[in-house]
Amino acid sequence: MLTESDHGFTPWGPWATASFGTAAFCVFIAFQAAYIALVSVSLRPHVHFAAAMIAGSVAGTAAVLLFTALRRPAPISGYLGLRLPALRSLLLWLAVVCGAFLTFGLADAVRYGSAERVSEPLPLAWHILGGLAVVLFFPVFEEFLFRGFLFAGWSRSKLGVTGAIVLIAVIWAAAHAPMGPQRAAGLLVSGLILGLARHKSGSIFVPLAMHILWNLAAISGLA
Repeated sequence: MLTESDHGFTPWGPWATASFGTAAFCVFIAFQAAYIALVSVSLRPHVHFAAAMIAGSVAGTAAVLLFTALRRPAPISGYLGLRLPALRSLLLWLAVVCGAFLTFGLADAVRYGSAERVSEPLPLAWHILGGLAVVLFFPVFEEFLFRGFLFAGWSRSKLGVTGAIVLIAVIWAAAHAPMGPQRAAGLLVSGLILGLARHKSGSIFVPLAMHILWNLAAISGLA
């Protein structure tokens, strides 16, 4: 476990971490809602929905960076784990993701990836923006928030690393509960795996790469 002395700073306490984390998630939701409210979605709704997802993710990530920067003199890179991982560690955890595909099948991800193919053809802009949202912008925001900001604060609290990983995975799964209980259950398992990868590798880029691969396989129907 990384300690405060490893980076020469003390992270936000558990309650401040929870408060700022909630605020960042609210920013994420608010910017999506604001985009939809300000833009007429009656024309090309799928394209505007994808753009709203990107807008929310960018705003939410910016909020995470802002709340991290407010904890002076904590360096953002150290706080969020923005360090390059060992290649062997990265490849190992990516192999774990592939193993999860084979073990669990991720039936919910398959349905998610194939849902659009059974309906009428969607505009190219949707495939581009929607793909960017799901494969890049969503993972960056969620990893910076969950395995970055929340993990930094809670893993150094009385929760410890194990408690932080479990709590973050539960919250992450609960945030996706509207997608259905089966998908939420799968996200709970994946959240535990991503949290363990964050701790063992010491880098946010490992769970981020895993998350990107996971989502890419899901929307392509390869998972």
